[in-house]
Amino acid sequence: MKQSSFVAHAVREFGQGDLISYAHLQPDLKRLETSFGLWSYRDIAGMTVTLGGPLCSNTDRPKMIELLLQKKKRPILLYLKEDLLPFLKDSPLFCTGIGVDRIPDVPTLLEKPSKKVIGALKKSVKAGISCEEAPTVLDNNTQKIIQDISQIYLQRSQCSKEMSFLNMPFKCTAAPERRLFLIREKCASILGFAYLNPIYHNGRCRSYLLDMLRFRPTKVWGLWLSTVYTLAKYLAAEDCDLSLGFCPLHLHRKTKNNSSRLLNAQMSLMSKSFSSSQYLTQLRTLKEEIPGFYAPRYLASFTRLAPINLYAFTEAMGVGIETLWGPDLFRVLRKGWTTRSPR
Repeated sequence: MKQSSFVAHAVREFGQGDLISYAHLQPDLKRLETSFGLWSYRDIAGMTVTLGGPLCSNTDRPKMIELLLQKKKRPILLYLKEDLLPFLKDSPLFCTGIGVDRIPDVPTLLEKPSKKVIGALKKSVKAGISCEEAPTVLDNNTQKIIQDISQIYLQRSQCSKEMSFLNMPFKCTAAPERRLFLIREKCASILGFAYLNPIYHNGRCRSYLLDMLRFRPTKVWGLWLSTVYTLAKYLAAEDCDLSLGFCPLHLHRKTKNNSSRLLNAQMSLMSKSFSSSQYLTQLRTLKEEIPGFYAPRYLASFTRLAPINLYAFTEAMGVGIETLWGPDLFRVLRKGWTTRSPR
């Protein structure tokens, strides 16, 4: 079995509902493979930053964790679901919360949307906005248009670099089941686009992650909200749900196993200090307009120093630590380094 087909098989069989499982198909990731599973990771400054937990069956998780710890001396297991933490209780790693995923309540969204969502839908209808799934093979003109939209979006964003790792990059040829939706104006010109990644559970796709949603500059208010509603309605007709993805550092949580007071104190400080960041605030505020709940995410690390973990996280994403948190970064990191607490 070729590597790409082996990874695709593992994503389908062992995704276990993890919304980032499809991101394992990124071709530039490194792998630690066995006949029964794999880790995907990036090397950052001598550290091994994993893309979530291992893709394998539950019974093989202890063996995969043991293998990783044998092969990699400075591991950071990033973006873990809560169900993996008990498998780490006998490991030397330190665990803490790093944020939450926003999981919409699609029936409530469709039946009882908030006032802001209703307002956004009215604005969208008035402007003649439509959303349609694109064909699998795009013509050259459409490809160029969405690429231009993506570049314009990044240039205007606080995070102006293309992210990857937890999400797919804009261009990813190794993602055949990724779905593209085009948002058009009344004149039929393309205003924006959305990429959805499949989320697998027991070999079936039951949900999709809103991996990317980008627009040209527009005066149409609430386009993000109206598009999310439209996509959720489209997927509901297929008996599928929609996930809105990660809110970094929001609602920091401690862990029962492998908890470190020093790491928790530093992460808690960063969570409070960075919560006012323009990028993170806008991301969280938009997602909270969609009814739903939060699912916690964690990391397990060889080090109790939060700044090192944060550095590794942002470097693995390809954006750099200063990009997401701006001018207050070094003030917060200085406090994080000087926090004193046992273990």
